[in-house]
Amino acid sequence: MSVKIDVERVGTFTKLADKTAVPGGQGPRLNEDPSLYGRLEEEMDLTLGCENYKDDAYGDRYCSFFDYIKKTTKEGSSMKEAIGADFVSNRRNLIVIAQSAYRIEPMEIQAFRQNGVIFLCDKSDDLQEEVAWPQGHKFERYLTLNEEGKPHDKYEELNTEERFKLVLRTTLKTTAKPPIKVFYAAEIDAVDSKGEYVEMKTTGLRHDVWLERNSLKHYLQSALAKIPYIYYGKKARGRWNHIYRVDKVFTEQIPRDRVNWKKDVCFEQLFNVLDKIKSKLEYDDEALVLKITEEGIFFEPECSKNCIFMDPDFLDHFA
Repeated sequence: MSVKIDVERVGTFTKLADKTAVPGGQGPRLNEDPSLYGRLEEEMDLTLGCENYKDDAYGDRYCSFFDYIKKTTKEGSSMKEAIGADFVSNRRNLIVIAQSAYRIEPMEIQAFRQNGVIFLCDKSDDLQEEVAWPQGHKFERYLTLNEEGKPHDKYEELNTEERFKLVLRTTLKTTAKPPIKVFYAAEIDAVDSKGEYVEMKTTGLRHDVWLERNSLKHYLQSALAKIPYIYYGKKARGRWNHIYRVDKVFTEQIPRDRVNWKKDVCFEQLFNVLDKIKSKLEYDDEALVLKITEEGIFFEPECSKNCIFMDPDFLDHFA
């Protein structure tokens, strides 16, 4: 079964420290100074300004995304029509499901149906949507401009009080079954002078090891946000907190490399799992837990009262 994926960008918002959302905005501007790319004359020290680092995204889950939805939809409207999708998720859930065709990242995902929409949420005790490391954020600072359009001071204190997010509605299509639509938000690292969104990564792996361990996850992360390219900061051997070169990798070039996976198989896996969840949750207030384990993928009934991530104020916003 061939599955086609159509990723549509529908909006943006800035997540504030209090986990509320400010709709709109363009995100951090990419610093396109040529001296920051290729082999660097001066290594980037990823420890500078990180002494008091704290990840303020912890505990967000859907807080900021729900706030964005409430602020961009009419109160009392139909949730199904306002969201325009079968599922609400975050990008990480979709990545873990899609890559499970080749690589298992053990995870339990709650699925809860309300007003005709199925919400997916990581069931783990860690409420953070995506784990963030100070070295990665520091690398992003080196490659972006501040609010005044100037390079960041490399000694400035690093914080994550605000995050820029892209809102997407992705459609998975096949000729065999009805399409499946997913509504989600994805953090974006930067936007270039042409308005293209950019992903940034650091790595100390040789290329062949990176292909085996990280290429699939990195491809899916960018593909599910329609990001055309990634900047990789290469860490110096024996100096893991220093970047000695920065390389540009085009997202759609990754599957054409010597990878041991196929993107079509991953999108088919994502479609099949979501389709299975949809078939099992036919009515509102039904819930289940999707368990992704080394032994396989399992669907277990769940009491809807255990779906504590749902915000009553969010539900009251809709008819």
